[in-house]
Amino acid sequence: MNNAELFIKLLSEAFDLRAVHLYPGGTIAPLINACAKRGLCIETYKGEQGAGYAAIGMAIATKMPQVVFVTSGPGVTNVVSCIADAFFDSLPIIFVCGQVGTSDLNSGRLVRQVGFQQCDTVSITKPISKLSVQIQADIPLANQLNCFLEEFLTGRDGPLVIDFPMDIQRSDSILASHSFRVPIRQSNTAKNEHHQMMTRDLQRLFDDCQRPLVLVGGGGTQNQNPMELQVFIEKLGVPVVSSFRGIGVIDTDSSFYLGYLGHTGHDIANLAVATCDLLIVLGSRLDVRQTGTEVEDFVNGKTLISVNSDMSEIDYSRVKLDLALNMEISEFIHSFDARISVTDEWLSQIDHFKTISANDVDSEGNKTSARLVFEQINNCLKTLKRYAVVTGVGNHQHWAARYLAFKLPDRILVTSAGHGTMGFDVPASIGVAQSGDFDKVVCIVGDGSIMHNLAELASIGERQLNILIVVVRNNRLGIVSRFQNYTFGVDYTTSDFDSGNLGVVAEGFGLKSEVCSYESFYEVFRRLLLDSVPSLLIVDINTDDDISPMLMGGDSIGNLVYKQ
Repeated sequence: MNNAELFIKLLSEAFDLRAVHLYPGGTIAPLINACAKRGLCIETYKGEQGAGYAAIGMAIATKMPQVVFVTSGPGVTNVVSCIADAFFDSLPIIFVCGQVGTSDLNSGRLVRQVGFQQCDTVSITKPISKLSVQIQADIPLANQLNCFLEEFLTGRDGPLVIDFPMDIQRSDSILASHSFRVPIRQSNTAKNEHHQMMTRDLQRLFDDCQRPLVLVGGGGTQNQNPMELQVFIEKLGVPVVSSFRGIGVIDTDSSFYLGYLGHTGHDIANLAVATCDLLIVLGSRLDVRQTGTEVEDFVNGKTLISVNSDMSEIDYSRVKLDLALNMEISEFIHSFDARISVTDEWLSQIDHFKTISANDVDSEGNKTSARLVFEQINNCLKTLKRYAVVTGVGNHQHWAARYLAFKLPDRILVTSAGHGTMGFDVPASIGVAQSGDFDKVVCIVGDGSIMHNLAELASIGERQLNILIVVVRNNRLGIVSRFQNYTFGVDYTTSDFDSGNLGVVAEGFGLKSEVCSYESFYEVFRRLLLDSVPSLLIVDINTDDDISPMLMGGDSIGNLVYKQ
């Protein structure tokens, strides 16, 4: 057995591995051959980003680590965005990168490149990975992999990058000094044994508040029991908002849920955060897209309690925290023994916020064409028990977050949040569809974002996956155009965007395609939703539809900017 075969055997034992996602190349040929020998499903895409985002989609859908293979040099650099996505959204992906032989790597030649398609993978990916390592020839592979996987599965999720020289892959395996230990997921949070002290501190802060609010972040998506947090919130009886990454952790149709906060969030959620006097933050890092640039205004007049499993997010918080608990959310819930009261005055104020909500309406108070489209999508999706919505990056991404209903684990939103990568959409929808966990996968894209990984339409057509792609076409790179117009008064590079004849492209790759206006959208979308063949639907919306309101730079969270 060579090292490539041993590597695949050990990974299979660790994760019940059944498939790998890849784009082929010479320096990963031994690994591909080893996968074939073991009978693993080899999912080949049209590019490295396709493989990376498909793995991310499947990881989100299944809550299981996924494996990506790419070759050295350009294979590595082409998948860097996927590694960054997995890092910033805390996703458990193992990226295995081929590398030139150790004779070249250890030659000591001080030249720019020591072998064909060689690059310093570890240095390139270390800042955007949980762990980036190179396999060494003189240490048993099983020992090395044990160490890597133990760190990979400890604490906050993130990508593991393994740089694997080709000659080591092909070498006979060196027996390990011990049998391979299948690693188990572990927490690295501080041991919180003083629950009475925690309860006392919480109770002291709770007694001084009248307008409590809970903020649920992306950390809530890591809970193995998705209903646990929902039950806790309902028992607590406190209104709740989410971060963008936390959408769906609390049923978005729940009477307690006010929407997501921040830059493109619901106006109700932002007003509630601006007005509350106690904010309990569960698994959110309170980044600039949540708080806005005016951090002092965000914290003014309120007490902040943060529960986070990552101590660095507590130590280096952008906002001042009054109480920080380095705990898993599930641990916090199970040890919670404080009492909190919600006044009728606070609930009445929340109800008032709902009456003045004005998301995505024009200057005359009418719903924009974009809002009408997404409300129609929502009405149709609610006829399904289990669905996944995958988005690209842009206005459409935030309209989906505002108007579609989500509830983990049956109705999920899959999107690039922390890194915000255009082109995430089509390949990620492939990974979600391959999980087989949903009645339908709806991929919502803008006519800008879809162009980045358009070739992966071929991967959908080849597999005849149950995916409906909705292209929200406004012939404009909308969210950047809004920023340019707001800041500079003109959008030189983002208006008059031409995406060509996407329907012809889709049909050439084996998908059905249709085009409609927003007025006729409902019937066409409903029909395609019930069809099991892959389809692409282009819907034309008004070019000047923008997200409104938005939290712009220099403004506080309670002072949103509406489009005039």
